[in-house]
Amino acid sequence: MSSPQEIFEEAKKIKHKLGISLIDGQYINIEHHELGRVNQICTHCGAKFWTDERNYNSSQTFPSFAMCCAGGKVSLLELPSYLLDLYTSSSSESSSFLKNIRAYIKF
Repeated sequence: MSSPQEIFEEAKKIKHKLGISLIDGQYINIEHHELGRVNQICTHCGAKFWTDERNYNSSQTFPSFAMCCAGGKVSLLELPSYLLDLYTSSSSESSSFLKNIRAYIKF
C-alpha cells in the first residue's frame, strides 16, 4: 500500500485531463490548459487581458495590446443616460428593452 506522500507525488506527475464520451462509445481526452490570471490592463482603454494575448512584438515585461482599441486609435463614447438606464434599471421599460434588444439593433 502506498503512503499518502507517495500518492501525492504520483498525482503531481499526472496531467489533469478532461474527456468527452461520444455517442458511438469513443472517448476523447482533452488536456487541461491554464491561462493564468487576467491581470494585464490596456493602458489606453482599461480592457483586461491575459499576458499571452499581448501583441506579438511586445515584451512580457512591458506588454501592449491592440485588439481592444487598436492601441488607443479607437475610443468609445459614453452611453447617453437614457440608454444606460435601459441597460441597468429594473423598470418594466428596461425589461422590455432587454427582452427585445435585437429588434432595436439594425445592422
